[in-house]
Amino acid sequence: MNLTTLSLGIEDSPGKLSCFTKRACVLAGVAEAARIFAKLGTRTEISVPEGRPVEAGQVFLTAVGTAGMLHAGWKIAQNVMEYSTGIATRTAEMVRVAQAVKPDILVAVTRKHFPGAKALSLKAALAGGASIHRLGLRPGL
Repeated sequence: MNLTTLSLGIEDSPGKLSCFTKRACVLAGVAEAARIFAKLGTRTEISVPEGRPVEAGQVFLTAVGTAGMLHAGWKIAQNVMEYSTGIATRTAEMVRVAQAVKPDILVAVTRKHFPGAKALSLKAALAGGASIHRLGLRPGL
């Protein structure tokens, strides 16, 4: 239940949400956002896959459902995509700058992350073109 739509009496009204960016970037977190909306019962469509650059204003995800469903998921989906896309975009820029100097260089990211977001952070770095430093090593090896 979403208090905004409930108090306005529009929770069962049909709605459509379109996700787009304010500026050019490299997308990440879109699949997770689509799953958030799908779990709420919406119909989602990803029009630009993760790891791809998008221009400002380009729609990359749409969700169709009731206003209650859309409002219940939009903020968490937005946060997931903003953090992930920020990581992917900054990583892609680091890769671009490094490869301008040495085309075959690899940019490896740390396995450190903000709490609770390891998989999301690492997936975003991969979407930006990095590799993950020492992924899979276990203590004692």
